[in-house]
Amino acid sequence: IARIGNIAKEKDVVFFCDATQAVGKVEVDIVKDQIDMLCFSGHKMNGPKGVGALYIKNGIKVNPIIHGGGQEMGLRGGTYNTPLIVGLGESSRIAKEEMINNVISLSNKRKEISHFYESNNIGTVNFKDAPTAPHIISITLENQEAEDYLLLQSKELVASTGSACSSSIVEKSHVIQALYKDFEVKELIRISFSR
Repeated sequence: IARIGNIAKEKDVVFFCDATQAVGKVEVDIVKDQIDMLCFSGHKMNGPKGVGALYIKNGIKVNPIIHGGGQEMGLRGGTYNTPLIVGLGESSRIAKEEMINNVISLSNKRKEISHFYESNNIGTVNFKDAPTAPHIISITLENQEAEDYLLLQSKELVASTGSACSSSIVEKSHVIQALYKDFEVKELIRISFSR
C-alpha cells in the first residue's frame, strides 16, 4: 500500500484505499502509506451492520451523492444514525486495543486451516510467499470443483468461490489472473474467518 501511495503522490493522483478487510487485522497508517481517502465497514470488525467510515484528507473535494441538509459538511444529507455511529466508534476502539492478540489468534487459526487442507490432500494454499491478511485464505482444491465442495461442507463452512463482493460471479478474478494465469476458478475457494 505504501508503494502505491508513494507512486500516486509522485504522479499527483488521489489515492483511495478500501481498508474494509484490513482495519483491526493489519496496521493501517494513512500518513505513512500516503492514503488520501480510506473507507471501512463496521461489520468486518464486530461492529454494527449498515455503518462505515470514509476518511477524506483535508483539501480533497468530493461531490455529494445524497443531497439535503448540511450534515457531514454537505457531503451526505440526512439524519445521523447515532446508535450505529457510536457502535462503529466502540468497535474501532476495541479492534485497536485487541489488534495484536487478534492477529496472533487469526495467524494461528490460519496455520491450522492451511495444515488441515494440505495434510489431508484436500487442497493447496495459494499465495504462501505473498503478504496476506491473516484471516483470509485462498485454496485450490485437489480434484474437486469448488461449488460441489462448498455444497457438501455447507453445515460446517461458510466460504465462497470468489471475493466477498462478487461471490455469485463465476469467472476468473482479474486480480488472480494478473498474478497467476494458471489458476482454475472452478477449483478455487476463499475462506475468511474470525477469532
